[in-house]
Amino acid sequence: MDAVAIVGAGISGLLSAYYAAKRPECSYLKVYEARYSVGRPHCTGLVSAETVSRIPFARRHVLHEYSSVKIVVPELKAEVNIAFEDCGFTRIDRVGLENTLYQELLSLGVDVSLGDPVLAISHHEGKWSVYSKSSISRYDLLVLASGYNVRLVKSAGLSCKAEKLSGVQVELETGGRQSIVGEDTVLVVLSKQFGGGFAWVVPTGERTLLAGCATAPNVIESVRCLSLLLSAISKVVGGVRLSSKPFGGIVLRGYPIRPYNKRAVGVGDCVSMVKSLSGGGLYAISLASKFVGAFISQKSSLLREVRLLSEELKKQYFLAKAVKTAIRVAEAVGIEGLRLDIWSRGVSYDDHLGILYEVLSNKESLIALARKKSATLYIDRARTRKKRHIFDTLLP
Repeated sequence: MDAVAIVGAGISGLLSAYYAAKRPECSYLKVYEARYSVGRPHCTGLVSAETVSRIPFARRHVLHEYSSVKIVVPELKAEVNIAFEDCGFTRIDRVGLENTLYQELLSLGVDVSLGDPVLAISHHEGKWSVYSKSSISRYDLLVLASGYNVRLVKSAGLSCKAEKLSGVQVELETGGRQSIVGEDTVLVVLSKQFGGGFAWVVPTGERTLLAGCATAPNVIESVRCLSLLLSAISKVVGGVRLSSKPFGGIVLRGYPIRPYNKRAVGVGDCVSMVKSLSGGGLYAISLASKFVGAFISQKSSLLREVRLLSEELKKQYFLAKAVKTAIRVAEAVGIEGLRLDIWSRGVSYDDHLGILYEVLSNKESLIALARKKSATLYIDRARTRKKRHIFDTLLP
């Protein structure tokens, strides 16, 4: 029987605690959170239907459903349209979901210490000492879900590749047109004006939008980039009015290198469990948090599957790098005006690598792009094979 400490009560910590509390090997569980409340608006909350199905209580908090993504590169006058015919994606209320999970933990008798930041951790004689604002306590196992915190990650013996972007977004009401590209379409903008980052526009209702950007902090201030984005949106929809204060935080690109050892495991941003191309973390968290149970019960054969997730996220990181390089090269040689329409069936919104593979392996579409600067690609995995996510057969 083990005493377990979880550092952080964001979505990573809450989900990890939910699964940890259900393990009979867990004799005592405590969650530390620096803030005095659970749940804060800081992300867009876009997730695939598959990810929603893996997160407890998430279906209660679905706000909107989407069926397509439009990606534009203004400098190249290029666009990619991806339609998900049967595997759409949703926007969930992250604040509401986190509060629901928090109440569930309380009902399970989990000790959640709010307003109690962890200042340091150390490992000695097989035990973890957790130094928080209120106490010093010892535990057998440690789950780090603290968000981006280099010091704690290093102290836990974990490591990752992490590149920081500064993210900021705001809720808007439009003055004219209802939407820019349609009520069920999310717009993504890749532009050098965002300092190597990207921007997004998400329809949230009738004449309402969520707009934001993620930029390299040392290149261009995110607030200035947001102003540029809002100005562009205003010209298209006939004016906008802010209906919320700007909110956001750190947006990471990277991947886990050493996400766990014998006595500690990291979940979420602390070990860069993120999709680097789209900046989302819920997909990886929905998988990794379930393996916390395997960590507590020391089922190493299952826990090793975190390595598979890490390798997938590493490939997505290099995919993001490749996209950035390709845009830079295309601009240098004067390639512009390309348009690719992708109609997909049986492909998840989270499966960036799968979509790219289908594009690169379709010679007809690549030839059409080269000759006509326009192509349409149909992806139908249902015809070839029913692809389940590899982790679906492995999760405890």
